[in-house]
Amino acid sequence: MKIHFFFFSLLAFFPLAVFSQDYFIVHANGKIVHPTTNKELQTGDALKQDDVLSFPGQKAWAILINTAGQQFFLQQESAGDSSQSVGLTAQAIEKTVYPVTRQSKAPVDNLRAYFAGAQFVFIGEEFYLEVDAKKYPLDEKLFLLYRYEYNGRTITHKIPQTKHVIHLSKPFLYEYKGDSISYLKTSNTEITIFNSLTNLPAHAASLRPIWLDEIQLKKELQLLQQVNSRQKLSKTELKKVFLQYVLDVYGKTDEIIFMNWVEEKVL
Repeated sequence: MKIHFFFFSLLAFFPLAVFSQDYFIVHANGKIVHPTTNKELQTGDALKQDDVLSFPGQKAWAILINTAGQQFFLQQESAGDSSQSVGLTAQAIEKTVYPVTRQSKAPVDNLRAYFAGAQFVFIGEEFYLEVDAKKYPLDEKLFLLYRYEYNGRTITHKIPQTKHVIHLSKPFLYEYKGDSISYLKTSNTEITIFNSLTNLPAHAASLRPIWLDEIQLKKELQLLQQVNSRQKLSKTELKKVFLQYVLDVYGKTDEIIFMNWVEEKVL
């Protein structure tokens, strides 16, 4: 069965060995119910190998972690109301080799390479990025546009900028005629350079945005921290665990911005 959800393409699996393990829910999407408690699964809930879960919703899935720190993916195997065993259906997530977008604090001089047309993770609703002034001499006449398709329309917003720092604001970008738009219902997102003197646009980058809720991601990373506490990781090592989790589950992101956010909001 092929599951159609936004970042399925990032996950790769290999069979789960059959032996007793305990798991914790890191992230749950859709309705998954534990029959014993009759409650929907949430971040931090514990599961046993032989627990049988109920999937009364549609296309539900979850990310699990065991006490050794290994991550697993659990998905609804059939449409409609169904039940399945944790141990028989959980599949281990292989670590990705996605490169992070940059390791230097220098301004970004190539937006096409930076976003690379891939799924790109934005944490929270506000994202600030400094771009190279020589490559992108932005001013009131030369600026960037954020464009995507929604319900057969092309929605375009001028990206606010201050001294070559562009500001991507989710509430602003995903608004149309006073109504909020779910970014998951949009497609073909791109950033365009627009010259108001010539009225000619030029393609700058393509991306598939993933906007993560800060509070939820913080809960997920704090759970990873608890599970990995036995290993007595240094702060630097723990940050790398957090980054790898985001890369494996959600997509590529800006390493510098991510690490700064972790330092400020998580650790």
